[in-house]
Amino acid sequence: MMIFRIQRATLALLLLGGAALQTDAAEDPFTFTAPKAWRSERIPFPLGFAPAMTYRGFEELRFGPGMFQPASETYWTYAFFWWLKGNQPIDKTTLKRDLEVYYKGLSRAVGGSRNLNLDLTKVSAAVTRSDADETNGSGIHKVRYKADLQTYDAFATGKLLELRAEISVHYFPKLDRTWVWFNVAPKAAKDSHWKTMRSMRDSFAPR
Repeated sequence: MMIFRIQRATLALLLLGGAALQTDAAEDPFTFTAPKAWRSERIPFPLGFAPAMTYRGFEELRFGPGMFQPASETYWTYAFFWWLKGNQPIDKTTLKRDLEVYYKGLSRAVGGSRNLNLDLTKVSAAVTRSDADETNGSGIHKVRYKADLQTYDAFATGKLLELRAEISVHYFPKLDRTWVWFNVAPKAAKDSHWKTMRSMRDSFAPR
């Protein structure tokens, strides 16, 4: 029954966000690698659950195998990136704004599909600049920002949860695209799962 509810909520999210994009990775102007067990999803902007984010492009996600299973080691452990048209002014202020719009919209859309009464004023993002180079000098993959997120698990438990995020930002002038990568997991996530997400991020490269 729990699996059915999660699948139904995920379907509702896809419908609200528009049909998931069907893509051929060979046609993408970039490459990256991810474990086969991490389910993929690509959704076009503007996102149906967060229309106030007026970017153009798409969001691509990789979900940990136990993303929606509270007892799993990879519960709410996932990586995603925004592939945005143009040179977007991504900084601490815009990230706080966008993350709060994103997670409030996600909670509202999925929670509404399950008739949950969620207090969206409790959804928040605290973003700080990071000076630590966690990838040994890579200008593209360097962690530029970190965020402490409070949001709801509207998919499974309906309860508040605390998440941490590492955020990398880079503009590719030849492609005229802004890349914003997020590694997200609960504060108590194992180091091995952070390592998996960082490996995905660090494999990203333009063709």
